[in-house]
Amino acid sequence: AMRQAVANSEAATVRREQEIVQGARQQTVEVLTVSFKSDYLFATDSATLMPGAQPELQRVADVLRQYPETNIQIAGHTDSQGNEVYNQQLSERRAQAVRTALVGMGVDPSRVTTIGYGESRPIVGNDTASGRQQNRRVEVRVVLRDPPRDRLLFRAFVLIFGHGPAGAQKRAVAAEVKFILRSQVFFSGI
Repeated sequence: AMRQAVANSEAATVRREQEIVQGARQQTVEVLTVSFKSDYLFATDSATLMPGAQPELQRVADVLRQYPETNIQIAGHTDSQGNEVYNQQLSERRAQAVRTALVGMGVDPSRVTTIGYGESRPIVGNDTASGRQQNRRVEVRVVLRDPPRDRLLFRAFVLIFGHGPAGAQKRAVAAEVKFILRSQVFFSGI
């Protein structure tokens, strides 16, 4: 009887797993990231955009307005110098400042969210001045769901900023464009 109860329980679990999988939609989500070095956008310890940042952000806004179906997340990052709580707040204020600028340039505010990571997500070590500069950044992440148009959007950003670190170094205001392909499974009915 015990063996039968275990078998029934296992069969019920397998059926439930199959129902979940059948209810799931596999969706490919592509994330295009334009990464700006904070030193080009903000003065030290400031969340006020410098005048030179406006033309660069205007270029981003011009492209984003052409793709109204995309959602945008602006992520602020700092280096590890100074107080962790202060860095967290600074990263949030900087992300918010970039959002405010893009919305002021005609990007629909309902599409744009912000997050501050402070010093928690360095891309390189913080033990050199160069490393700290790379970690001080604001990333404009565009979530894409329409592959043919997404490729056009990616090309538009590459034309503006170049591709990868080499493209970033060519420009006075460094921005690096990365294209990340992520597969996500969304479960319905859980």
